[in-house]
Amino acid sequence: MDSKRLGQLRKKQFVYSNGMVFGLFITYLLLIGALPSFETVMLLVAGSLAVMGITGFVKQAPVNALWVFPSMRELFHYEQEKMGPEWRKYHRVNAAGQVIVSLIFMLQTLLFSPVGTVSFLWDGRVIAILFLFLFVVVNVSMYFHVRKVDRSTRRGCEGLRNRPPCLPSCWGRCWVWG
Repeated sequence: MDSKRLGQLRKKQFVYSNGMVFGLFITYLLLIGALPSFETVMLLVAGSLAVMGITGFVKQAPVNALWVFPSMRELFHYEQEKMGPEWRKYHRVNAAGQVIVSLIFMLQTLLFSPVGTVSFLWDGRVIAILFLFLFVVVNVSMYFHVRKVDRSTRRGCEGLRNRPPCLPSCWGRCWVWG
C-alpha cells in the first residue's frame, strides 16, 4: 500500500474512532440517567466488554466496530498482511486483556459499590475531564499502535503481541469509569 493511501486511511481511522468514542461516551451518560442504578450500568459495560473479548478470542480476530466502514476493512487487511502470523497472536492477547479488564470492572462494581446506588452526580466539569482523559488515552494508544505497525517491517512486527494497544486504553477506561 502506498504511503499516500495509508495516510488517508489512518486519518479516517482516527476520525471514525474518535466519533465512536464520543458516541459511546454519550450512550454511557444516557444509560446512567435512564437505568435504575449505577451498578447496572457498570455491569452492562463490563458485560459488553467481556462479550467482545470472548468473541475476539474465539474468532481469533478483532471485534471492532470500525469493520462496518469499507475503508477500514482495507486498513485492517493491510495490518494483517504486514504483521503476518503475529497478527492473530496480537489480537488474541488483546482479547484476553479485554476479558481481564471486564472481570476487574465486575469485581470492582460488585465489591466496592453500595447496594442500590441510585444517584450519579452530573457535574459538567467532572464529565468533561473524564471525556478528555478517555479521548487522550484512546488517541495516544492508537497513535503508538499505528506507529509500531507502519514503521516496522514484517520481521519487525514480531513481538507486537507483547505490547497490545488495548491494555493502556483499558486501564485508562477502568480509571475513568471505576
